[in-house]
Amino acid sequence: PLPRVIIIQLKRFTFDDSNNKIHTFVRYPLQNLNIGKYLAQTLSNQQQPKTIYNLIAVSMHTGSSLRSGHYTTYAKHSVTGAWHHFNDNSIELVRDKMSVICDKAYVLVYLKRT
Repeated sequence: PLPRVIIIQLKRFTFDDSNNKIHTFVRYPLQNLNIGKYLAQTLSNQQQPKTIYNLIAVSMHTGSSLRSGHYTTYAKHSVTGAWHHFNDNSIELVRDKMSVICDKAYVLVYLKRT
């Protein structure tokens, strides 16, 4: 069976003398991440596992290098479905869920849809 949670780490830093940050925007879905096309197709249709995942958290890094910066997280409330931004000791409601998709994303957490 497939894992209930998938964690994707985006390569955001060059590991050389500079340790510079990679600012490339990576497009990732809020819902319906289908990993089925990355799995071997050896099972019959009745045995195929559910392969759809929904985003539940995004950790972000602000700063210019591996040696400096700040981490914050967007997380989706499991009951209400509302997104919140966690920044040290403050938590703010996110009004526009599309702001969760940003070029500062570093770690994506997806939950398998039931």
